[in-house]
This record gives sequence, structure tokens and C-alpha cells, in this order.
Amino acid sequence: MKQHHCYKESVITEDSLGGIDFRSILSSGDWTTHLQYFERQKYDWDDEGCIIYQQQESIDAQIDELISQGLISTELITLFNQMGFMDSVNSLDSQAHFHSSPRYLQSLTGNGFDGNALPDPVTAAQKFGIIPWTSLPFDATITEAEYLLNPMPQNLLDIGQQFLLAVGGENWIKGKWIVKALPTNTQAMDLARQQAPVGVAVLAEAPDWNQYEPPIPSGPPCHGVLNYNSLPTGELILDHYSPFEKLLQTGFPIPEAYQGIVNIIPPPPAPTPPSPTFPADPTPAQEVQWYDWIISVLKWLKILEQ
Repeated sequence: MKQHHCYKESVITEDSLGGIDFRSILSSGDWTTHLQYFERQKYDWDDEGCIIYQQQESIDAQIDELISQGLISTELITLFNQMGFMDSVNSLDSQAHFHSSPRYLQSLTGNGFDGNALPDPVTAAQKFGIIPWTSLPFDATITEAEYLLNPMPQNLLDIGQQFLLAVGGENWIKGKWIVKALPTNTQAMDLARQQAPVGVAVLAEAPDWNQYEPPIPSGPPCHGVLNYNSLPTGELILDHYSPFEKLLQTGFPIPEAYQGIVNIIPPPPAPTPPSPTFPADPTPAQEVQWYDWIISVLKWLKILEQ
């Protein structure tokens, strides 16, 4: 069996797709209610997708919060429902929440089971979009041989592109570094978390890792988790091994912290033609109207390409 690896050091040191303005979406910095699926990366075998999971869970939580605040249009929510993103079957509270597929992104980073750097799932999501969890699920029935799809079926790529078109293209998510090296800057993480959950790289030492409050380790990072809230005693994280909710006590080394910040800007609607059909014998004024409409359509198509 191929040896698996979970985390790799990033060669990307800059934020992706330009500067990102800070915007407080959730002033409490507590994303607990939006963590509804507790993705598991290991059943009989380990998919080594921790870096993917942390970002997929962050995306889902952010879109869920934007929906709850009325910051996503009813038309776009309707499309999310039609596409299958709104999942009440698998959520903890049996209510419909946004739920995307980590397996899709892991297949498309190109790293397979060899681990990912913190920016990798954001880069893949910018290029390929995301798809519903139900379109490409992972549960105990999926074997190691089945997990990665290479090549990705065109029908699933089409769903990802449909999502991209609906949310404004590759700028729908942007990557931002919060911590690039020790010492751990939890103040920066706590502030940044008002905008989005924070993905962090840590050292997870087995067998001591799988408990609510793992002991402070020493060594380089090997695992990725999602920082979703803080307590006076440390940083709360969502992990992908049970127990899923853990506390990184004060002083726990966090050498890397990175955000994928959702920035949904739906494209403008298509220009409306002057009339249902082009006149058989148009007047000069009608010709001008149709000419102007054609120009507006070309400009609209140009916007979609950006």
C-alpha cells in the first residue's frame, strides 16, 4: 500500500487573487452552529485529506452564515437547492445547510494521497468550483481505490463550473495568510475569525492526539484542522478524527494559519432584448436599439469571463 501523507509545506507565501479587505461577518468569531457535518477522514483506511476538509468545512460554514444573514439572494439559494448543496439528511440538526464535497477538491489538487499545503484547496476551488457532497460523497462504503477520481468525470466538472458561473467566477474565494511561522499569533487568528474560520497546521502526535485536549507537542506540523472559536484556555478546533471537537490549549504551537474567504458576487443578469423577436422590417430607431443590445450582451459576456 502506498504510504500516505497529510500535510505539506506551502510554496505559496502570498495571498491569492490580490488583496482582501477585512469584513466582519460574524462578530463573535464563533462558527459552531454552522459546523453540521463533522467530516471523517478515516474509516477502515485514511484518505489523508485533512487540509481539504478544513477548507471545505470553512466554505460550507461561511455560505451557511451568509444565507442566514440574507446576504445571498433567494435566486442563488434556489439554485443551491436545485443543485443539491442544501443537505438536511446528513446535518447534525436535521436542517438544510450548505454541504460540499471534499473528495472533489482532493481529487483536483493533483496531490492525491500525498498531502496538501494550506492554500491548495483554495486554488482548486478557484479553478474548478465546488460540487454538492451528495454528488461525490465519502462514507464507509467507499474504498481507497475508488476515492480519487482521475480524470474527474465531465458531468461533475460541469457542476463545478455551474457553481463558478453562479457566484462570480474564480474570485468567489480568496486565500489569506494569518500566521506563517512561529510564534503562534492567536490574537491575529481570533480577529481574522470574525471574517471566516481559520485553517491551521499542527503537529498531531498519535496516540495522544485523539482526545479533547491533546498535550502540547514538539516538532513540525503534519495535520490540518479548522479553528472555529476560542476559549480563555485555548483555541477550539474541528478535527476529522474523533473526538471531532478539540481544544488546543494555550501555548499549543500553531506555525501556519490560512483562510479561504468566501466572496460571492453573482454575475449581473443577461441584458433583455428590445423585443421578443427581431422585426422583419426594423425602423432606424429599432436598429439602434438592437445594436445597443448586442453591445451590452458582448460586455456582459466579457464580465462572465473575468
